[in-house]
Amino acid sequence: MTNKKLERYHIDVYVPDWGRDSILECIKNLGEKKIRYSRHANKKLYELSQYRKGKKITKAIKRTVDSLDFTEEYLLDYVFEFYCNSERMVKKLCYRIPLVNLKVDFVLVLSNLGKVVTIYTNNDYDKHRALDITIYDNEKEQEAVQ
Repeated sequence: MTNKKLERYHIDVYVPDWGRDSILECIKNLGEKKIRYSRHANKKLYELSQYRKGKKITKAIKRTVDSLDFTEEYLLDYVFEFYCNSERMVKKLCYRIPLVNLKVDFVLVLSNLGKVVTIYTNNDYDKHRALDITIYDNEKEQEAVQ
């Protein structure tokens, strides 16, 4: 199996015209999968549980992930980044989901096969103003390919 580079898109940088439909198709397909945690994601959850308020946050994250309804379009609102192959099939989705009562957001990176790749937290006020747009595919690159 060859390891082909995935195209990487960020909602605040550029989303191709087909992006929303591809994301929704991936979300719909995830509804048919059992969500599993990678070793890396489990390690991240364990590390998080060692911090102050970490056990509460870890439980809230697991409860939230377990209750995600992948038949609902509202999940699209939480996607901030996605990775596609050259056939425009979404391979990974990155969600930022608020845990309002705990004043923290968690980032969930989920493969199209239903595996949680990684999880980490951000303060709810952290809006990543230092976004490096050069690491994402963008409109100019897409026009050059066509």
